[in-house]
Amino acid sequence: MKLIFCSKLKSDLLRQAVSFEQSDSFLVLPVCTMERYVKDLLSWEEYFGEEGILTQKIQDQLCGAGAVRNRIDFYNYFTCEEVPDFNRYTCLVIPGGDAELGVERIKNNKLLSALSNYQGMILAYSAGALMLYQEYFLSPNWYYTTMKYCRGIGLDCMPPFLLEMHYDGSESMAGMIKEAGKYLNKDVCAIGDYGILIYDNYEKSMIEYGDVTYFKIQNQT
Repeated sequence: MKLIFCSKLKSDLLRQAVSFEQSDSFLVLPVCTMERYVKDLLSWEEYFGEEGILTQKIQDQLCGAGAVRNRIDFYNYFTCEEVPDFNRYTCLVIPGGDAELGVERIKNNKLLSALSNYQGMILAYSAGALMLYQEYFLSPNWYYTTMKYCRGIGLDCMPPFLLEMHYDGSESMAGMIKEAGKYLNKDVCAIGDYGILIYDNYEKSMIEYGDVTYFKIQNQT
């Protein structure tokens, strides 16, 4: 299984990492979207409906990397009563937002088993990537006032190292990464807004492009 992680969905970054085919199909799972934007079906349609604000933005970036617009579907957690067959799709796209809310929606909509059994490609960015871990950390930012350690959905395909998103290269952020890595005894791969990382679960290998920094922390005193 191939997993693609980035802080922001950008077509120029995607083109460096992957080449989509016209036959590829995509399912976008916007489960992390903050409730300040999407709190009911009406607001979901505003952002993720056929002409939705974020629908257009996500489609534009995927199509810029070779995807075909009419082969990109969006999962609506307000109206979909049955769990989709994820393995019908070449790639699952998991946007960012609120990782804790994403975990809650995954569980409430009974999507965990389908996600765990998915055999295709996962493209997850920002909070959408973090929530896939068994355990992850959230550094203080405009949304989180203090360091936070959280439980995710725990996909078996995730890499052995943790991720930090939106890494700005600052000394303060590097310090928080080292603090979290020591607490969880994990290495951390920090991805900036112009970085992208591919992890191959079968080969246990990774390829990085652009702004990606690896912090070797595990088992260090």
